[in-house]
Amino acid sequence: MITAALNKLNSEPWLIRQETHTQYLESLRLSAEKDIRSFFFTEELPPLEPLAYNLTHLGQRTVANISIQGPIIRKAEDWEKRWYGVVDPEEVGALIENAANDTKVHSILLHIDSPGGTAIGTPELAAIVDQVDQIKPIIGHVNGLCCSAAYYIASQCRHIVATQSSQIGCVGTYMALLDWSKAYEQAGLKREVIKNTDGTHKAAGIQGTSLTDEQRAKLQAQVDEITRDFTAAITTARGDTVSRAAFDGFSYTAAESLNLGLIDAIGTAVQALTLASKEE
Repeated sequence: MITAALNKLNSEPWLIRQETHTQYLESLRLSAEKDIRSFFFTEELPPLEPLAYNLTHLGQRTVANISIQGPIIRKAEDWEKRWYGVVDPEEVGALIENAANDTKVHSILLHIDSPGGTAIGTPELAAIVDQVDQIKPIIGHVNGLCCSAAYYIASQCRHIVATQSSQIGCVGTYMALLDWSKAYEQAGLKREVIKNTDGTHKAAGIQGTSLTDEQRAKLQAQVDEITRDFTAAITTARGDTVSRAAFDGFSYTAAESLNLGLIDAIGTAVQALTLASKEE
């Protein structure tokens, strides 16, 4: 399981703060080395509770509260959720749709504290937020981080409110591939990759090999395409309020984010909840 997660970290494009990605990768490596997983599963653990929303009643209106707190990774394993607080975008999307179909619910409040996550699964969740917001208001409240994939999702909310100390933005995409070819060479090893004749880019970046210039260009094109979709989603949802300076890959304070048009207000969860209850 841990090895598979490490491979995923090194083979997919990511929408995440780089430092969080690095920390997550290092913790997975340590887990694999020390066999923490086998220790962790020595005890019988209760099954994880399915994601659910809770309701807040304000006057005659009811707001569904949904949390997006932790790294966003599609098809996350239970141990990733337990150890690292990973959030599965497909589960969050289903929860939002359930709230949309709940006749008791007037509006939805997303409570966000996430450094971002994988590119795969994020556009689909952002699209659900956009679609549901046309039926029932969705407000995003940031208390901590709302970066990269998390901001991709939040940008589709009707309004975004953030606490004063929050960090928002980090718009962009990257892939981190580790070139082990020199280490293999120094160890007297050479990896031979036998692939189909027409598979020019098959096994690109496999451990022990280097990327060709053409393979690197292909991956660069993928990263650029994902980022174009990311920025297009933001500008479509938020219009001309977002400054082009906000797309530089940096994360900003709440005050800076307000000036850049990344958020709509600085405020508490209570204020965001009140706003959600009043939206029509």
